[in-house]
Parts: sequence; structure tokens; C-alpha cells
Amino acid sequence: MMNGTLSNQLFKRIFGLYLLAAIAVTLIQVTLEYRHTKEEISLEMQQVLNTFTPGIVDALWNYDKTLIASILIGMHELPIIDGIQVFDHRGLLVKGIGVKLNSNGEITLISNNYDTSNNSNFSQINIKKLRLSHYSNKDDRKDHIGEVIIYSSNRIVIERVKYGFVLIIINSIIKTLALWFIFLYFINRLLTRPLTDFSKQLNQFNLDNLADKKLLIDAQDNELHALQIHFNSMIDKIRLSSDEIKDSHEKVALVNIELAQQKEQLELRVQQRTQALKHSMEELADSSKMASLSKLLTSMAHELNTPLGVSITAISYIKELVNNLSRDIKSENLRKEDLNNFITSCLESCLLNHKSLQSLATLIDRFKQLDTSKSKNKFQSFSVIEYIKLCLHSYEPDLTRGQIKVNIQVSPELTINSDPGIFSKIILTLLNNALIHGFKGSDTGNIQIEAYVTNETFILIFQDDGAGIDKHIINSIFDPFSGDMAGVGAGLGLNIMYNLVTFQLDGRASCDKTLKQGAKFTLHWPLIS
Repeated sequence: MMNGTLSNQLFKRIFGLYLLAAIAVTLIQVTLEYRHTKEEISLEMQQVLNTFTPGIVDALWNYDKTLIASILIGMHELPIIDGIQVFDHRGLLVKGIGVKLNSNGEITLISNNYDTSNNSNFSQINIKKLRLSHYSNKDDRKDHIGEVIIYSSNRIVIERVKYGFVLIIINSIIKTLALWFIFLYFINRLLTRPLTDFSKQLNQFNLDNLADKKLLIDAQDNELHALQIHFNSMIDKIRLSSDEIKDSHEKVALVNIELAQQKEQLELRVQQRTQALKHSMEELADSSKMASLSKLLTSMAHELNTPLGVSITAISYIKELVNNLSRDIKSENLRKEDLNNFITSCLESCLLNHKSLQSLATLIDRFKQLDTSKSKNKFQSFSVIEYIKLCLHSYEPDLTRGQIKVNIQVSPELTINSDPGIFSKIILTLLNNALIHGFKGSDTGNIQIEAYVTNETFILIFQDDGAGIDKHIINSIFDPFSGDMAGVGAGLGLNIMYNLVTFQLDGRASCDKTLKQGAKFTLHWPLIS
């Protein structure tokens, strides 16, 4: 029988419970037998007293110690009596056999010259007492003349029941062994063998080939037989399901072939659509470029038209002055006052023309900065905070006049390897944008400049608490001439800055669209090691 099997566990538990019950029953039988024997001995002791009491009474009445001794010897010969004592009416010992007092004054029995006080089996003493009385017919009275006590130890009880104990134990052992073999036989016959056969047949089952497979168990009409029936039914269902799964696999394979063909067709169509979309995107990009170029040209024409118109007007006015002067000279009507007026007007017109041409040159120079494809960067290591302070120094009068405070959160030890010229242009553009647009019409404000390096990327954050940016232009804030930004200045500053960061430094520029007040620009670009 295998350890840990169901039959083994069942056998151990059933037989274990039976063994405990058998031991309990045996102990009860032994205890009852012991008590019954003890009661029988007690009755026999009473019968002995009843038998020998008349002789002891007569001998004690006549105070014949010799007769008393012979009677006690006869009583002591009985197997149930270990000791006898006879006392007179004063309680004095007249005669005793098989009894003595130990050092503690306790009564002990002597049986065949063996002291029972030192043996645990004989430690308990059974005692029977009888009051001795003499009845006188002559005087018709009963006199108390003494007392007789007989003693019997447990030795007598144990000797009498020990054979019965042995028979009870042997009987229990025989019954236990018989039941053990009966349990073992029937558990092996009805449970272990069928389950072992069931396990072997299960190991031989091949789920890939269930044709004509049946489970056969040598079992009677019981739960195992029902298990066999249900298991065979389950095998039939599994076989049917397996056939259905095979059919499904075949159908899935056919569907996969069709899907593969459709996938190839779909990939071909996707490639075609991708090419068409790419072509459309290129056309859209060209269209967007043309729209941006058209907007740029329109804006350029608008921005250049004002200084050009002023210059043309000034030159036309000078030409008219020169013609008038030439006419006066020819007619000899030229006066000193006319010549002074001519010189003054010419100087004013030339000054106006100079300012217009200077503005025109500035506009053209800023337009030229929009083209970043031909610029060459000059990278070098420089201190970030020093260049920020140099840029702030350029706007110090505007910042002081407007009481605008600048908070620089940059480590003094921060140095980067980049183009300091581009960096200065970025800072100046952001400062100029904040002063012109952010703090327009305001005497106070705050600007915060933060810069740090993380993961070999330089990050610059420029924020002000000015008027902020209108929602309708914030999405196109980096476009040239975006919204009403062109109303003050040329409207190219943030676009130039965006081009410098994106194309010259390979970075990114963004504007926070969630602020309710002010503007926040965040710039990232990688550092050159």
C-alpha cells in the first residue's frame, strides 16, 4: 500500500479510531473486572467474620488466648486474609497475626514473611471490622467484649484477576489483528486496486488519439463504478469536442490564408495611399510655403512702404526746393532769407530721409535674419549668468524707468558650450518682447529668467507677469507678423528667435498656453561637447 494514498489514509484513520476504541473498551473491562473481584473478596471477608466470630467471642469471653490464637491461625490460612487483630473491650490488643506497626505508627501487613508496605501493588489495605458482643441468656443482656479486625491487601485482588486481565488483553489483541487483516484485505480489494488500475489507465490515455478509448475498472456497483461511467462519458464528449476543434482549425487555416491574401492586397493599397498622401502632403507643404511667402511678402511690402514713401516724399520736396532756388537765381530775385530757408528745409528733409532709410535698412536686416540656412555658428564656452546680465544692461534704462524687477535663477557656475551671439539675440528678443508687448502701458512688473542643464540639454525659461498673449494669436505666436504683434515693431522678433533655436541650435521653443496672466517661454537645445 502506497504511503499517502487515499486507501492508506482511510485505513490509518479507520483502524486508528478502532484501536483507540478497543483500548478504551479493554481498559473499561479491566477496571470493571478489578472492581467486581474486589467486591467479591469483600463479601468473602464478611463471610469469614460471620463464620469465626462466635468462636472468637467465646474464647475472648473466657479470655482464652490459646484458643484465640488457634482460631486466628485458622483464619490466617485462608487465602483472602493477610492479617487479623483482636482487641478487648478496653481497646487493648489481645492477639494479632500478620500485622505490625511501622516506624510511623502505621499498620502494615506481613504475608509469607514479606512486608507489603514496600510494594506498591499491596500498598492499599482492605479492612473489615466487627464489634464483638456476648449475649447472656441467664441475665438476658448483651455485653461489649471487644473487636475483631481482618485485613486483606490488593495482592489478593490482583492475583485473582491477573489471569482474567491476560485473557482480556489477549482477546483484544486477537480481535484487533483480525480486524486489521480484514480492513487491509477489503480496502485493497475494493479501493486500492481499483484506484491503482484507474491511475495506470489514465497515464496511458493519449488526448490526441481518443478513438475507442474506455476506462475499465474492476469495481462492483459502487461509487467507483459510477466514476467509470461518468469518466467514459466525459471521454466521449472530449473526443467529439476534439473533432470539432480539428474542424475549426482547418477552417481557421483557410481563413488565415484568405486573410494573408487580403493583407497583401491591403498592404499594396496602403502603399498606394501612402504615396498619394505623401504627394498630397508635399503639395500641401508647397501651398503652405507659398501662403507663408505670400503673407511675408505682403507684410514686407506693408512694412517697407512707409519708410520708402517718407523717403520719396522728402526727396520730392528737396527737388521742388532746388527747382525754386534755380528759378530765383535765374531771375536774380534770390534773397538771403530765401537761401537760409532753402538750407533749413533741405536739412530737415535730408534728416527725415536719413531716418526713413535707416529704418528701411533695419527692416531689411531683420528680414535677412529670417534665412537661417547660410548662418555659421561660432560655439564656445561661456557663463550663462554673465551674458544674461550683459543683455539686461542694454535695457537697464527701460527697466529702471518702468520699475520692472528681474529675478535671475541661474547658478553662477553654470557654463555652456554654445553660440553666445545667438544666446544674446534670444535674451534680447525676449526682453524686447516683454517690454514692448507685455508691459505696454504698465509702470511695474516682474520678469523671471531660469536656466539649467539636464541630460546634456540646456533649458531656458523666460516668464513675465505682464498683459499676456491673446488666445486668438497664441497658437501662431512664432509666425512672422502674427496678429497685432506687428502693430508695435516689425512683428518678426519671436519668429527670428524661433528660427535661431530650431534651425541654428537644433532645439525647441514653446509658449505656455495655460497661463491666465503674463507669458512663459520655454526653450530647449542640446549642448555641444
